[in-house]
Amino acid sequence: MNRLWRMRLVASGLLLLLVVCAGRSFELQVHKQDFLRAEGERRHVRVLVEPAERGAIRDRHGEVLALSAPSESIWVVPAALLEDAEKIPHLAGLLGRSEDQLRAELEARAGRQFYYLARQQAPAAARRIMALGARGVFLQREYRRFYPGGEIAASLVGLTDIDGQGQEGLERSLDAQLRGEPGRRRVIQDSLGRVVEDLSDYVPARPGQDVQLTLDSRLQHAAYSALKAVAERAQAQSGQALFVDVADASVLAAASWPGVNPNDRSDAVALRQGLRNRIAMDVFEPGSTVKPFVVAAALDQGVVDADATIATGNGYLRVNGQDIRDLHGYGDLSLGRVLAKSSNVGAVKLGLRLGPEALFHAYQGLGFGYLTGALSGEEASGYLPGPLELGSTVAAYGYGFNVTMLQLAQAWMALAADGRPRSLRFFADEVLPAHEPAFSPATAAAVREMLIAVVAPGGTATQAAIPGWQVAGKTGTVRKVVNGRYDSERHQAFFVGMVPAHQPRVLGLIMLDDPGGDRYYGGQLAAPVFADVAGHALRRLGVAPVRRPALAQAEGGAS
Repeated sequence: MNRLWRMRLVASGLLLLLVVCAGRSFELQVHKQDFLRAEGERRHVRVLVEPAERGAIRDRHGEVLALSAPSESIWVVPAALLEDAEKIPHLAGLLGRSEDQLRAELEARAGRQFYYLARQQAPAAARRIMALGARGVFLQREYRRFYPGGEIAASLVGLTDIDGQGQEGLERSLDAQLRGEPGRRRVIQDSLGRVVEDLSDYVPARPGQDVQLTLDSRLQHAAYSALKAVAERAQAQSGQALFVDVADASVLAAASWPGVNPNDRSDAVALRQGLRNRIAMDVFEPGSTVKPFVVAAALDQGVVDADATIATGNGYLRVNGQDIRDLHGYGDLSLGRVLAKSSNVGAVKLGLRLGPEALFHAYQGLGFGYLTGALSGEEASGYLPGPLELGSTVAAYGYGFNVTMLQLAQAWMALAADGRPRSLRFFADEVLPAHEPAFSPATAAAVREMLIAVVAPGGTATQAAIPGWQVAGKTGTVRKVVNGRYDSERHQAFFVGMVPAHQPRVLGLIMLDDPGGDRYYGGQLAAPVFADVAGHALRRLGVAPVRRPALAQAEGGAS
């Protein structure tokens, strides 16, 4: 009897268990079908991102300054690869790592389902790795950024990071235009990350847009090479060179030294420092390069006429407790000779006749103290104090305010382009608004004529001369501020020139910062760079030599 009851009890229990299992099965198959399907898809359906090809950066002739090339990145499922132990030594060899190093790298990430083993490999190298047939090893298409010009234009072009995001220079400021839109690919993957099915949802990547600059790669190379050569000989700390086509204000070359090769990313700190765009970011007191503006303002304001002479006496003047000195006593100087001799005394006397308000408005009208807008997000504004602080003494020969190379070039465009400052163009399709005239066309022409004497024999920049063309220009040699005081042993050397002088087509600015030797004058260091590069530019632009009657030679020494 007891046995019969036990059998009935067991049978009842089994029947009850069967009913519970059937009920649960019915619940899962009918009521939770959608939930289970979603859970399954969540584990296996993936959206793969396909990178977009980044737009290229080209010069005015279409030469490539930056481009993206297809590459392959190697990613792994570490646990799967560790199980394929015999392949690890071969894989380590192809990756240039030791077996122990690779094994430790994988073991430290054994819980991951995705790990980049090597980024942006050449396709041939990636094929050799995949030919091993190791478990858990996959490819992912990426794009690698290359800069064919290396250091030549690096400070302007900038660079991206390994993920193709702009980090410096134009790569950063134009990132939205260059980067494009990644694509989307919806797939089913197995437990090892292998794609087993492509689903219908596919959005192709949209490549970024190309950017065409106004730079001429050959002139950029010439400017950088000439700048580098003189800077290294002079043991300078840095240097800048900027050349502009006066016809349309387009920048032909914009070089900063020392440069850095953006294709070599082994030292990230040095790379960032070397990519500083000094043309737009470094500020300096412009020194005697602004004296032509003082002469032009004095002529336009009517405080002197073109035939005026300025008494510079023995080259010494004391004004409001400040000592003003020339290198030599030049006596009475015409306005042209004030520029040719770079007389500080002559410039200050003109500044005093103008007064602080007029001098301030002259500089303000040239754009000093304002962003030029030529390079969005990559520019310093410089500093121009108000009339009271600016005064009209040392400001008349370029001290007491500071500018960038871009601002100084824009201001000199007023002399080169008949009195109207012009914003510089870096982009081929750029249309820029016109500026109000700073000087009359007649005044600009008169000052250009005076500046020819600066380059003529006896002037301060004879090494800026270019055989076959007349050059107009101005030197500058500025003492640097060190620990709050002007240091008589440390300088910045400038030359600004334009050619042909009577109808300029090429404007060039050169600056050497802190040359270490005993040659530190603008006429000695910067002027030869101008002659070298401007000569190339004239030939590239097809400008014919223009011979004009010889001018009277300026007298005496240099500054």
